[in-house]
Amino acid sequence: MALSPIDSAKLEELRALFPDPRELSDLFSCFFRELPRRLATLHAGLDRDTPELAETAAHALTGSSACLGAWEIRDLASRVEGLSRSRKMAKASELTLTLEAKLVNLEKGLRQAGLLQE
Repeated sequence: MALSPIDSAKLEELRALFPDPRELSDLFSCFFRELPRRLATLHAGLDRDTPELAETAAHALTGSSACLGAWEIRDLASRVEGLSRSRKMAKASELTLTLEAKLVNLEKGLRQAGLLQE
């Protein structure tokens, strides 16, 4: 199995909560089903210079990624949240590009690890 993009201790905790691999896969699938909406809201806030909207969307992404043990995503989303709160929208937009690239890598890694099904 490929190295998981999810924290190993958190993954073991999730496996204990969801012993059926399909249920665990469904948990990750739910994250990715919600992701387009969250990113659209984040971009809307950034594009319209509406810091509160961007901050709220980044906060939601911070929380949902933390629940999965995707610490890198959580940390990036938290930084975007803080930048939005500080009204540093250009920097938040730049970091959002990095966040989106890492989300693509997360999805790919989860698929390779067998944690996310088609």
